[in-house]
Amino acid sequence: MRCSKCNSDNSEGRKFCVACDEPLVVTCPKCSATNQPEEKFCGDCGAALFIKNAAAQSPVFSWSAPDTAIMPERTSPSAIAEIREAPFATLRSWASRGGRRFTLRLTLQMVLLGLLLCTALTIGIVNFRSTRQTTRLLQNMVLTVATRAVESRIRAYFDPAVRTMIDLQQRAAYNRLPIDDVDILGAFLVDRLRYERTLNQLQFAAQSSSTLVSARRYGYTLNRSKYGIETSSPLTTVQGNDGDRIELLIGDTLSIDKRPGSWTVQRDGTRTPLALNLPVFDSRKRPWYRKAIAAPGVAWLDDITTFDNIDVVSASVAVHDPLTGALRGVFDAQFFLDALPAMLHEAAYGRSDVQSLLVTRQGRLIATSFPPIPGRLAALRASLPGALDKLPLDTPIATRFKYGGVNYAGGIQGFRVTGNVVWFVGYFLPEASLLRRVYESQRISLATGVAFLILSLCVATFIAFRISWPLRDIANDLMQVAQFHLTSIPSPQSFIREVAVVADAADRMKASLRSFSRYVPADLVRALLAQGKEAHLGGETRCLTIQFSDIENFTHLSEHLTPAEVVEDLAEYLECMSDTIRNHQGTVDKFIGDGIMALWNAPNTIPDHATQACRASLRAQQRLKALRQRWKAQAQPLFRARIGLHTGEVIVGNFGTAERFAYTAMGDSVNLASRLESLNKAYGTYIMASVAVRDAADPIFEWRLLDRVAVVGRGGGTEVYELLGERGDVTAERLCARDLYEEALAAYFARRFREASVGFGKAAAVSPADQAAKMMAQRAGELARVPPPYDWNGVFTYTSK
Repeated sequence: MRCSKCNSDNSEGRKFCVACDEPLVVTCPKCSATNQPEEKFCGDCGAALFIKNAAAQSPVFSWSAPDTAIMPERTSPSAIAEIREAPFATLRSWASRGGRRFTLRLTLQMVLLGLLLCTALTIGIVNFRSTRQTTRLLQNMVLTVATRAVESRIRAYFDPAVRTMIDLQQRAAYNRLPIDDVDILGAFLVDRLRYERTLNQLQFAAQSSSTLVSARRYGYTLNRSKYGIETSSPLTTVQGNDGDRIELLIGDTLSIDKRPGSWTVQRDGTRTPLALNLPVFDSRKRPWYRKAIAAPGVAWLDDITTFDNIDVVSASVAVHDPLTGALRGVFDAQFFLDALPAMLHEAAYGRSDVQSLLVTRQGRLIATSFPPIPGRLAALRASLPGALDKLPLDTPIATRFKYGGVNYAGGIQGFRVTGNVVWFVGYFLPEASLLRRVYESQRISLATGVAFLILSLCVATFIAFRISWPLRDIANDLMQVAQFHLTSIPSPQSFIREVAVVADAADRMKASLRSFSRYVPADLVRALLAQGKEAHLGGETRCLTIQFSDIENFTHLSEHLTPAEVVEDLAEYLECMSDTIRNHQGTVDKFIGDGIMALWNAPNTIPDHATQACRASLRAQQRLKALRQRWKAQAQPLFRARIGLHTGEVIVGNFGTAERFAYTAMGDSVNLASRLESLNKAYGTYIMASVAVRDAADPIFEWRLLDRVAVVGRGGGTEVYELLGERGDVTAERLCARDLYEEALAAYFARRFREASVGFGKAAAVSPADQAAKMMAQRAGELARVPPPYDWNGVFTYTSK
């Protein structure tokens, strides 16, 4: 692998260049992103990374499954497997950086409710389809039962005609009934008609003459409005009669001179003449006559006929001489259709919403159980799969149609009445009436399902909350851990074993990290975590403010303490100092015995780092002053801190080895800050700062220029200042002593040593505890006696730390 900086060759697996120690990276062939050598997949696009050889910089990559025959010789099976997994790695990478994610609680709710909804919808759909199929099956069954009932009633209604016709035929053929004696024949027909209550008319027409003997029930007149039928409708009905009187007609219907006689015959046989104005006609030309002589047995007219404006069904039979086979005449029985509407209504079990009808195969309406509406009947006929004469018999045909905004369900079935007479019975009713119970059941099921869904939602929400609540708290806690904010609050417990294991592992991890945080600067770790970068060896040049501090006369104070007491008292001091530094955005770099090294503007950028360092130093001295009062009351050693501050460019970063390194700052500025902390002892001060600190800090502090010095190990001189405090907080007496000191120091730098010695003495008189003023007065006096060289610049060089 070739270094991008010095172009040196490096072996596979190395992390840093052997020549320039530059971190090695691998460029992704797909997105050109840089990756670490130990990474197998690109962190941006998820593509597989593979180093071909030491001299090649481009990894081998393929979206398709590669052929091992064209792979490089050094390609191992594991590398091939990694390349095969490249598309899946891309998907995993996309998922890890993907779009919207849902909370566990919402996911559980959606999954549970989704399953419940799918189950409910599946059951509902299956139930609905099953109910609909069952309803249609029941509809066909009802239609079949109703049709059978109507069919059996109609056949029972027409059966007397067949028996009567056969009986009359047999009697007449063998002369048991004298058909030539019209009086005897008329009396017999009257009696037979009185016996057969379903027949409306019996008649005999002779072949040799136009003689007609006819008996029919008395009192039948046309009444088309009884069942709500219009006058123009082909359906006719007749009124009932008293059941006792029979109309008897005997005579020649073609004779103009000899008109047929007509009477009403009472039950006791009494005849009363009846005047009828009958037209001239020939019975032998009637359809029933011609049908009978052409049929071998009882013949039925294919269609309904109308006599005297009354719709009738006719059954007839021919009488032949048993010896010669000669036709002697035809007996005819007719049924008036006035009883059919009542049959239809009775077959519908008296339900007013069930509407039934009878039609012939030719489509002629025979009877209905309701006032017929032509438009509705037309809609019913249009919904059928074909013409009536094309429909099969004895097969129920379900149908649906819409009329007047109402959906109707019904059906029709054809059946053979008798002989060649085929009728169709139809039933229909509003679909809402048919499916009322079904709809009610569906509404109840829907309401029950909604209620159970709401209950399930509550249960699912409760279960999801019980499951997700601990995980949510653990996730929130881990998000804080990801930012290195470690709490001592234990993770919530859960009744789920896996969640309990995660909670216990999280608590153990936090305990370990809390222990780890005591060895490294927590702010540094948070900065690295916030950047999402892994710590590597190396540093950068940055302008920092460095603080060094230690305890005045700590060696002397610790001589009178046991090791345990030293640890306990020192811990309280260090806690006070480090807490103050952190509160002012500083980073505790390391503890050096009783000393502390702190940084500002690293690792986090702090624009006013010099100001924050000054405030932290002043605040630390204030807190130590308050603690000394308590320490004095408890007979503990009184710790005083001496602080040195300097602002300058340093190299800050990770220093050490690849296995173990530390984050710190290195450079001349660090050494100067350390020397300034030591100089506090010479000047009797507790916060000493370089001129760079004073210039970089905000103009809110009071300073005193102490001296111009050259510390050990540093050739150049620098002006050093004492930080007195923030403006408004320093006493007037101290400011007056400061001004006298600085006037004397100006004379000192101007080589007016006697004047300077007097001035330092005045400053010491105002502030008797000012060790710096006394020292500088003594130094000025010595220089007054023995002046320095001509090129002296006022810098005092210290030869010891």
